[in-house]
Amino acid sequence: MPPSDSPILDDIKSAASDLIDPVLGALGGNPWPRRLINACNAAYMISDRRLGSGLPLLEAAGMQKGTRPLVFVSGIHDVHAGFVCRTDDDGLLVTFRGTLPPEDMIFWRWAADWLHDAQTVPMPWTVGEREYGQVASAFGIAVSSLARDLLETLETLNAGSASAIRITGHSKGGAMACLGATMIREQYPDRRIEVCSFAAPMTADQDFIDCYDKDGLLARTDRFQNALDPVPYLPGGPLIREWLDGEKRLDEAKKLMLVEDAIKALPEWPYRQFGRLHFLHEEDGRIQDDDQAERAAWDAVINAVVKMRFREMIDAHSGSQRYLTALSPDDDEGGEETD
Repeated sequence: MPPSDSPILDDIKSAASDLIDPVLGALGGNPWPRRLINACNAAYMISDRRLGSGLPLLEAAGMQKGTRPLVFVSGIHDVHAGFVCRTDDDGLLVTFRGTLPPEDMIFWRWAADWLHDAQTVPMPWTVGEREYGQVASAFGIAVSSLARDLLETLETLNAGSASAIRITGHSKGGAMACLGATMIREQYPDRRIEVCSFAAPMTADQDFIDCYDKDGLLARTDRFQNALDPVPYLPGGPLIREWLDGEKRLDEAKKLMLVEDAIKALPEWPYRQFGRLHFLHEEDGRIQDDDQAERAAWDAVINAVVKMRFREMIDAHSGSQRYLTALSPDDDEGGEETD
């Protein structure tokens, strides 16, 4: 038998792990993405500044036993929200809520959230006294409005001694997670900070990304994108044009819904995607994160447009459906619908 520290034994263990749990194997043995999507879905259950009905999901997310999450909210009808909880490895988990779904029981709250998201004009982002590029104003305003309560909550939970601070969110929450990470890094420069987003729209420009990288955040940022989900390509006019033209799909798109005038009308926002992409394939549930993942993700979306699979594209964005089941295949689909 090979010694316990043998590379051969490590390879055997790795192969066995992949067979027993192929999803965990595809994630390099990292259990946190499947935990974090549960946290993202729990965030949609914040109501009246509480998260009572989301507690079972937080247990699946790795919340430390005997503790409870602390919720922070802001905006009209509390449309911006999130929570912080302790994790079972003595870390902290910060989760930002995404845009409220149409099924939300309070119509005006849902309407206010969606109207807020329509603010895609760039705004300057500053961290401390540093200029940090530009971000989509909808997400910048949301995070700025939560900043004080968020940082006070982290202080209450003694974030300075946390083993790690993990920051996550689905959709709008994923965009907010990246912006929130810059503030948390400024406040806790010695802590290990990890960011993981699901279905996040494009959030910031290249100057922001460069600063984000210099702060050591880019190397620890992961993003998950479901096949057919169009939101990660919004609101990026230049990027859409580049892809369409580069993939020789421009003429094909014009024949459908993206007519020439509509393409020209796409705003010249400078936003880019960033972080390591994990693409969830539609056909076999495979998770792809190699240098071809970006192309595979785009092909899936543009082919869905060409085939007019618009209902499926809407469904593909739900955090409680494919994003959950692809990472936790033994879980039944269901739960509250999420944007």
